[in-house]
Amino acid sequence: LRRRDLGLCVMTNDAEIPARAHLASVQALDLFDFVIGSDSGFGAKPQAAPLLALADKMGIPAAACVMVGDSTHDLRAGRAAGMRTVAVLTGLAEAAELTPLADAVLPDVSHLPAWISAQNR
Repeated sequence: LRRRDLGLCVMTNDAEIPARAHLASVQALDLFDFVIGSDSGFGAKPQAAPLLALADKMGIPAAACVMVGDSTHDLRAGRAAGMRTVAVLTGLAEAAELTPLADAVLPDVSHLPAWISAQNR
């Protein structure tokens, strides 16, 4: 996704510092433009505010963003923010639970490049 020059952000309901530490431990922190947590001052999912803050930081309209998540809180936040939503089946939620809230349901994030390509056709 980075090679496609897409902006990438993380919004987690965990605290920001541990989230950054986790991303750094798997050499992924530098892949993201912004990382915010529920303690970063923008609220928590399922509220739209933290996602709208990220869109603002990126200088991108929320409607041009895709929220990728593995929980109903993630997808509800994305919908509330006016973003497209993609569910990934890497969390505890089942497809049947996520499907009504998602524009697409993918097995995991490795399927995002193909999905994005299909949207751009």
